[in-house]
Amino acid sequence: MATWRLKCPKWEQLLTSRPCPVLHDCCGFCPEPTTVEEREVAENERKIYVSGDVEFMKDDPGRQAIGSFNPLTGDDWTDMAYVGNIQQLCQRIAGGDVAFVDNWCKKNPDGIDRRDHTGRTPLHLAAQCSTAEVLKCLINHGAGIVAHLVDGRTALHLASAGGNVDMVTALLEKSEANEAEEAEKQDRKKAAKASSSKSAERDSDGENSDESMSEVSSEAETATTEGFVKVADRKTSDEDALDGDVDSEPDVYDVNVLAWDTPVSPLHLAILGGHNEVIKTLISTFGADALLPIKIVDSYTRSPSHAIMTLLLAARLPSSSSTSVIQNLLAHGASSAQADVHHVSAFHYLVAKKKSTSSKRVSRRTEQPRRVL
Repeated sequence: MATWRLKCPKWEQLLTSRPCPVLHDCCGFCPEPTTVEEREVAENERKIYVSGDVEFMKDDPGRQAIGSFNPLTGDDWTDMAYVGNIQQLCQRIAGGDVAFVDNWCKKNPDGIDRRDHTGRTPLHLAAQCSTAEVLKCLINHGAGIVAHLVDGRTALHLASAGGNVDMVTALLEKSEANEAEEAEKQDRKKAAKASSSKSAERDSDGENSDESMSEVSSEAETATTEGFVKVADRKTSDEDALDGDVDSEPDVYDVNVLAWDTPVSPLHLAILGGHNEVIKTLISTFGADALLPIKIVDSYTRSPSHAIMTLLLAARLPSSSSTSVIQNLLAHGASSAQADVHHVSAFHYLVAKKKSTSSKRVSRRTEQPRRVL
């Protein structure tokens, strides 16, 4: 193994150094510095050379943060890997601890929309398994309400499926407030734009009209050359937001928003859960479409192949709840005369499925079955 001796220029003491790590010294009798000057030289040499036995690290190299070499405890590894520092927050949300959630949001305002390892935000978790008070606390601290899960569902879908009227109301009222705020912002932008255009017109009035006409004519001559017309590039304005720009999108719900994997709206999930109060709130208070069907699209042609109407969703419920849900839908705009892509009405389906009680309720509530027949 290559070694050499580095002699101090002013002293007779010989110091041994190596340019690369080795397991052991060559002889085991390397001299040690004794004087102050020798110690200083040796200290400077240790910055670029090594000496003595090389030992392995006694600390576990796996206990590192991603992208750094700061040792952590064993519990912090999964937290830094994919869960983030919201693990405790998620536990308290599931437990309904409003005080802890409020305190956490005050200390970590930037982490309120951070997702866990399943892709849920704290608001999703609150809508799924917590209380309306916790959800309202998150909303009051600025949590985004329109974030999607991996399958396209939103917090409104989860709250509607769970049948929590207070959650549904809180989410949609916040959406209306955000929509009003966004409208005011757009009005201010339009007013500022109109004001700037008026000031530009006043400045242009002072210019010589002859010079302006000559400039326009010269531009027209250069714009058309050899049969080609030069089209000015369209300038992008603040109103032209990119589709992928999340920050530019207002935090506003479409009450009929559909999930991605299965195209169901919050109303569809409320019907499947038999939650009459949520159904009534969505339709009468916030304008959900009682006639919106679930459209099944052909995977090859991408055209609608089937349509499941809202009354048929209600007919799939147990008899103890299906009748009341059908009555609720009919009272708020659903129609038994509505037909699918094969021109078969909801009333025909109810009769074919031998839903005698449901079909009697439908025929008593409306004149539409007579028109269908």
